[in-house]
Amino acid sequence: MSNEFRLTITLGNDAMQTGNDIADALSESSAQLAGRYGVDYLDEWTGLGAGIFDANGNRVGRWGIERGSDRRSPEQIAQSVLDAHAIRPDWKRSGEQIAGLLAEAVRAARGEA
Repeated sequence: MSNEFRLTITLGNDAMQTGNDIADALSESSAQLAGRYGVDYLDEWTGLGAGIFDANGNRVGRWGIERGSDRRSPEQIAQSVLDAHAIRPDWKRSGEQIAGLLAEAVRAARGEA
């Protein structure tokens, strides 16, 4: 699963009102990112991130690299877990076995597997 670059900025304070305000904050963050991590392969940097600041020095957002989300449907995730354990629909399973499989499917959906 690929990592994702995510960025959030909260608008509304005195120095975050216009497109130029956003552009200025992004420009500063972009320069920081290039200067600090320009030659690194960022897919190895899950959890990396930093604050985004307005012209007055107030933190207005954050950028970060996070584990990507699984875009498969719940049914597809469940089927992949079943396939990995060679389980057929006609088999009888105990509650304990099913709970473990469901937990594995949830971890897969969260990107923890």
